[in-house]
Formats: sequence, structure tokens, C-alpha cells
Amino acid sequence: MNQEIPLEIFEPPSDFSHKNWLAGKDQNGLNAGAFLLRVNQWSFNLLTRTITYKLYHPEQDYTFEEQSVLAWLTEDADEFKDGSIYVPRTWFNAYRHEVKPGQLLCHFPAPENKWHISTWLKALKSEPGYDRPVAETSYLEEIKRFWDVKRRVDKVIKGFEHNVNRGADPVLFGMKHDETRGLAEDFGSWFRKLRMGASQMTDDANRLEEMIDKAEEVSSIILFRFFGVLTKRGQANAKLIEALMQYFETHNDRPPVVGF
Repeated sequence: MNQEIPLEIFEPPSDFSHKNWLAGKDQNGLNAGAFLLRVNQWSFNLLTRTITYKLYHPEQDYTFEEQSVLAWLTEDADEFKDGSIYVPRTWFNAYRHEVKPGQLLCHFPAPENKWHISTWLKALKSEPGYDRPVAETSYLEEIKRFWDVKRRVDKVIKGFEHNVNRGADPVLFGMKHDETRGLAEDFGSWFRKLRMGASQMTDDANRLEEMIDKAEEVSSIILFRFFGVLTKRGQANAKLIEALMQYFETHNDRPPVVGF
């Protein structure tokens, strides 16, 4: 649909150079109609495993044939999941009802959609605006935001895990008193969702950022309420205060608690 889009713009930045496979999802999960794959040994192993997987696992459900295998391997297999990432599918695998001027291509995913190809070929010839330089599209802005959000979620998760390891776990803090137990359980649920989202929901930057904000907000409230409970009971001590301050090293914004 647009021959002015260089494929190089989709290459992961240097801090994500370990990502070898980029693909998009639809309502059924992975759609492998079009994906990007780095030419290296990792990719060779992925394709080899994909075409031989059914031979060794005949009992599994192959609703989408090799696409099902690719989804299992890139989402769950230790050998491949770290090198894989979901990106917005419309970047290079948009369906006909999603295509807008400037997008790279249009994918007709099922036989009943093939007759639409002629309609789109006519549109390319008769309607101006589909071919346009990448600078006149939303690609560069969308791609930058995608990797920025991915960096943020990885940093937040790493920060939470770091504080857990050094004894500033908001869940453990929150569980110690009835006043904060419910919040701690809520945070635990949000953090589990956030870890899942960091690998399975990267294609939706808005939703992922909302999850990050919510997890940070709840964790901040837990710690400050817990700190307030101990202060009222005369139980605050230097060790607790130090642990709390270490925890907030990973947060740039002020916690949403009035009066601290």
C-alpha cells in the first residue's frame, strides 16, 4: 500500500537488539500473516522447531496450524520468548478495514477476503495519498512510543523485584495490618497483570501504561498507609523508614497521598 516505508524503521533499538521476532495479534491471538524475523541462528532454530513441532506433539490442538505452534514457542518456550515481542499489528499486518493512507500493507487473511484485493488495487491507482514518505505518517511517533513504554514497564518491574529482594516488598508490608491488607492483595493482582502485560500486551501501549500507573499508585498507597499505621501505634523504626525510602528510589512521581 505504501512503497515509501523502509522496513528498517521497525528494527528494534540497540537496547532491544535481542528481539529477533516481531509480530502482531488479532482477536485470535498471534496472526502470522506477516511478521519480521532477524536472519540469524535463533530464527533458524525457531523455524525448524515450528515445522517439526507437530511431529513430536501430535496430541495438541492445532487450530491455526503452524501459527498455533509459533504462538506457543514465542510466548512460552524459554529458548524463544525473550527474543520475541508483540508490536501493533497494523504496523505491517493491517486488515482491509484498518488500512489508512500511509500504512505499509493490507493483509487479506482468509479466502473470503481475497476478492477485496482488486478493490484496493483500484484505490491505489485512483485515490491519492496512500504512497507518502514515512515522515508524513504516524509510524515514527508510534514506534518511538512503543519502545518507550516497553522500557518503562521493564524498569518498573525490575524496580519492584529489586525492592522485594532487599526487603521493601509492598505486599509483605501491606499484609501486616488489616488496614492495608486489601490494598496489598490488590497490588499483588495488579503486579501479576503487569508482568503478563510486559510480554503479552506490548502491542497496546495505552493499556499497558494504564496498568503501570495503577500498579505504582496502589503500591505507593500501601506503603504510606502502612507507614501511617505504624506511626500511630508508635512502631515506626529506622529500619522501616530506610526500607521505604529505598523503595521510592524507583519512583519519579510523588505518591498520591495527601499530607506526607
